[in-house]
Amino acid sequence: MEEINDEITSVEALNSTEQPKRPVFLTVLCVLSFIGTGGMLISGLMGFISGPLSNEELEKSFSTLNSFSSIFGSTEEIQLVLEKTIEKQRIINSNFYLNSLITTIVYALGLVGAIFMWKQRKLGFHLYVVYSLFAMTAIYLIVPISLVLQAEIIQSAIFTAIWIGLYAINLKHLNKN
Repeated sequence: MEEINDEITSVEALNSTEQPKRPVFLTVLCVLSFIGTGGMLISGLMGFISGPLSNEELEKSFSTLNSFSSIFGSTEEIQLVLEKTIEKQRIINSNFYLNSLITTIVYALGLVGAIFMWKQRKLGFHLYVVYSLFAMTAIYLIVPISLVLQAEIIQSAIFTAIWIGLYAINLKHLNKN
């Protein structure tokens, strides 16, 4: 009888050290983060293989971009947006490998953060916050702030705040270790 009680006690001890079940909402957020950060990580790595665009390819993409002005009309604001976008793309293309390296590092950090949260570790949330801030500001390492559109800054800040907020809701389900 004492052996059975010892077995029950040891099984209960094992059960008490197990991770609590991951909430569905946290699971969904992590899967979406795996897809987003994993896809961008692959894109950054593929950049090293493909290399920068040639001048012909760059000019072709610019002519495609300029065709939008015929679709949306050619107002001063649209022309300014197109000019900034084209100049930004030229700078990014001329710093292609640096951009690919930054992209790879930033999105790897985001993926690691999501993996830690998947394992219900609080460190993952903190890594994800750092990743989010880097992802939002990394462009400024290459492109002058004057070429970054205000709409891009606002959109990036909103999405960053939403994702951090959604993960923060799940902080109570994450362990300190």
